[in-house]
Amino acid sequence: MQIISKDYGFSRSAAERSCVDRNGSPVPWYTYPAIEFLSQFCYEKYSVFEYGSGNSTLFWSARAANVTSIEHDPAWYDRMQPVYAQKKNVTCILQSDPEKYTALLDREYDIIVVDANWRAACSARALQYIRDGGMIILDDSERAADDPEYQEA
Repeated sequence: MQIISKDYGFSRSAAERSCVDRNGSPVPWYTYPAIEFLSQFCYEKYSVFEYGSGNSTLFWSARAANVTSIEHDPAWYDRMQPVYAQKKNVTCILQSDPEKYTALLDREYDIIVVDANWRAACSARALQYIRDGGMIILDDSERAADDPEYQEA
């Protein structure tokens, strides 16, 4: 249990009420093995697109050339925008309309993260715009299709 609690930073995350590693650096709300796997690669020339923003945006901004995140929740956007504004390689866009939200992915990226509402539509769009050799991360893929938190467009 110490590995998760101390080495991965779960205790610190719980105390800070934010997903961070043992050093306090932001990490995505992914599983610890997924974070460890993703952390082993060099992404300095990669472009990242996220459907949904948060500490994952900060995690990717510390590793990738640029990060574009789309957020649907105005309150979350307002909370995180001052943090993102300090990062020269982050663009976060607020869009609550499902069709416009999905359509904001309009060019190829090396990494596309789907961790937001309207998941089926976002995932289908990601398949169209992932660069050859790129990676799509579908977080919370176990969620039921009828989960109202992840309604479809």
